[in-house]
Amino acid sequence: TQNADIKKAAQAILFGKMANAGQICVAPDYVFVPKALEHQLVQQLCELYKKHFKDGVEGKNLTSIISDAHYKRLATYLEQAQELGANIIKPLEQNQQDEQKHRMGLHLVTQVTDEMSLMQDELFGPILPIMSYEKLDSAIDYIKAHHHPLALYILGQDKHAQEYIMKQTISGTVAINDTLVQVTADDAPFGGVGHSGMGHYHGIEGFLTFSHAKNTLVSGSFNPRINLLLKQSKLIIKLLKWLYIK
Repeated sequence: TQNADIKKAAQAILFGKMANAGQICVAPDYVFVPKALEHQLVQQLCELYKKHFKDGVEGKNLTSIISDAHYKRLATYLEQAQELGANIIKPLEQNQQDEQKHRMGLHLVTQVTDEMSLMQDELFGPILPIMSYEKLDSAIDYIKAHHHPLALYILGQDKHAQEYIMKQTISGTVAINDTLVQVTADDAPFGGVGHSGMGHYHGIEGFLTFSHAKNTLVSGSFNPRINLLLKQSKLIIKLLKWLYIK
């Protein structure tokens, strides 16, 4: 949000995107930032990446992409986005990609559009589209116009803005001034909404999701109701309507 501490916001975003090389279901798929702060955020993300991942794909703290197919999928996203006019920012000049080892460093992508595949699919990789906004409502409108996300992250100290965003959007989970850690509470419900999933894991909600409440009825040997219902007299029909049609 407008009054966010950009360095702290960048730290949270980098953690959320680079943990397991972005191969986590609640990793941020894109970022909205106030237009006046976009350059500052990009700069902070690059500086933090250089600090914590200075060896790039040669570093021991960078996770490989799970398979050759997924590595090529991510590389194709970047190629297509660039062809369609996106600006791709690589924090490191070297050691950004290693196809043989399926390793890929952070790629920040600005000037994105919805026609790009990286804005249509779940990324599951170290690619981060960044979009800017003049008014908060335009960012909220974008979120509402797309599938409900599994996770929504709000970075900023404005409590009014926090409440407003949560009330105006629908998401599986929300974390404020942090990323990923909301799913670590094993007694709190975790799940999506619609396209991002239905039902919940964890706690009592998880038990209920994977349980089936079964309705069972046992009638006694004396059961005049059957004959009464079969006769379908006016009195019985009137009684049934009174009982069941409200």
